[in-house]
Amino acid sequence: MTFAGAPVSKGLIIVLCFCSILAAIASRQYLFNVPLSPHLTRDRQLWRLPIHHLVFANSSELFLGVLLLFYTSVPVERSFGSRKFASFLVVNAGLATVIEFVALILGSRLGFHTIPAGPFAIIFSIFFQSRRLIPTSFHWKVFGVEITNRIAGYVLAVQLISSQPPASIVVSLIGVLSSQLYLSNFLSIRHYRISQRLTDLLARLFAPLLGDEPTPRRPIAATQRDMIMANPVVAFPNSGAFMRATGIATAAPPATAAQRRPATTTGSASPATAAAPVPPPPSNTTPSVPQPSPATPGFVQQWAQGITGAQSAPTAAQIAELSAIFPDQPREAVINALQRNQLDVSRAAAALLVS
Repeated sequence: MTFAGAPVSKGLIIVLCFCSILAAIASRQYLFNVPLSPHLTRDRQLWRLPIHHLVFANSSELFLGVLLLFYTSVPVERSFGSRKFASFLVVNAGLATVIEFVALILGSRLGFHTIPAGPFAIIFSIFFQSRRLIPTSFHWKVFGVEITNRIAGYVLAVQLISSQPPASIVVSLIGVLSSQLYLSNFLSIRHYRISQRLTDLLARLFAPLLGDEPTPRRPIAATQRDMIMANPVVAFPNSGAFMRATGIATAAPPATAAQRRPATTTGSASPATAAAPVPPPPSNTTPSVPQPSPATPGFVQQWAQGITGAQSAPTAAQIAELSAIFPDQPREAVINALQRNQLDVSRAAAALLVS
């Protein structure tokens, strides 16, 4: 998994790591805890409430938090879209902060006196959305117990939620509650979006810092047997012995019109002559063996491409088709797009669209 299509997640992890390391170097982690007394009740240090999401108190929590963010926020952002995901983070951070302050006041008599440093609420709000949006891809059994691909996220979540009990448990549950309120469209918060101008400005400012991740592509690979079985005539156009040896049945040629025509009799013909089938007319032509088209490489060429990774040259039809779709693109750019995408016109067109 990469950060392709998830710049907000990448920026969130970078900011979290940078602020946590900077606070550890300056020995100022204590400023990001939010104790009710005396800092809020006596000193009125309400600024601690919004900034406590930026820093983890220790390296173990930072490590677990970054892993869980990478595991959950990247697929959620790809599902939401970057602008909606950024708006979701802003809404949930504000909503979780308000709920944490209310819970701190109401739960002080029950032992909840301090909000721990770290974006526990934000991480678990994203984790809740990931559990809802991302389907399970595979299952396997260990000693008769069925396990899914979500097991890694659950293990990280349990370790993070139990780092500073009971405060970390309460704050994590607050994050799940704020995410549930977002889904229920409480006070129409689900319709909130960050301004497009602000989004474009932040993208221009931070795009050079975040870098550009390549778009993930599904690997295309075929074994030698797969290519032969898919098109044996192209792989071995003149080898009938190979097809007989491997058991590949060849289709019988279609019947000619003379063979399909019923036998006719005349008045002078005898019954035996009338019953005899009419033989097909002799033909001096031999059935033609289909030859590989120029657009399809032969077996040896495909095998060499699989070993070396080299791509064959695109055909004139492929170049003309892409040039008709993208008349402003030079011929060299069209050829390069085809070669980078295994001569697939659809994938080359998608690459030229984003270029």
